[in-house]
Amino acid sequence: MNIKFLGQCGFIFESEKISFAIDPVLNDLIENGQSIRNYPPVFEPEELNVNYVFCTHNHIDHLALETVSKIADKNQNTEFIIPNGCINILKKQGINSERIHGLKAGETLFLEGLKVLGISTAHPVHNVEDNLAYSIVFDGKHIFHLGDTYLTQQLKKDLLNIGKIDYFFPPINGMDEEKAAKGIIGNLNIKEAVELTNMLQPEIVIPTHYDMVKGNTANPQEFVDEMKKVNSNQKIKILPLANK
Repeated sequence: MNIKFLGQCGFIFESEKISFAIDPVLNDLIENGQSIRNYPPVFEPEELNVNYVFCTHNHIDHLALETVSKIADKNQNTEFIIPNGCINILKKQGINSERIHGLKAGETLFLEGLKVLGISTAHPVHNVEDNLAYSIVFDGKHIFHLGDTYLTQQLKKDLLNIGKIDYFFPPINGMDEEKAAKGIIGNLNIKEAVELTNMLQPEIVIPTHYDMVKGNTANPQEFVDEMKKVNSNQKIKILPLANK
């Protein structure tokens, strides 16, 4: 399996038989007439050719409408997996409902080559229709992409029976007064991401959500250092941005 990092929470997963992306953001992000990206997209949306695109929730750095629309237009066979609350958003972009798979927390979706379970996340509160983490099994590997979330007792409870995880993707950008003043909701901080990683004991942890958006960053090396203090045996990968 090949994993490519697109920045923020965006990844591509490729095997010989199937490929999918989670939270790809391949367009500029504009607020108040200014770009809030720290670097340009790694390639154009039309260049992303995968079987499936997952989006975790309706924020511009996760469900990027320009990216999703251009992928849909260019690659007519690509299908989209999103929380139920986002279905009409994609329909308004002209994407045929037959290509859209809605999911809510606790539901399992079987697609060709994939088994997908939706898990409720708190961003900022738990909402089973709008904010999802994805447990994805394919090619004998278990991927768990957390999307955006705070660390809650409900999340811990929901993950107790998630099973052995091969690749775990937690956000690490946290929350503070400066981010709150900008209207940023925030996420797990580094220590919370370490706590959850240590609870789940994945084969490999790959931190996310620390690099793309101005004023909403974190240092992944701090996650590595903190993780090693808690569990020196935990395997960690910090992925470079993908090339074309």
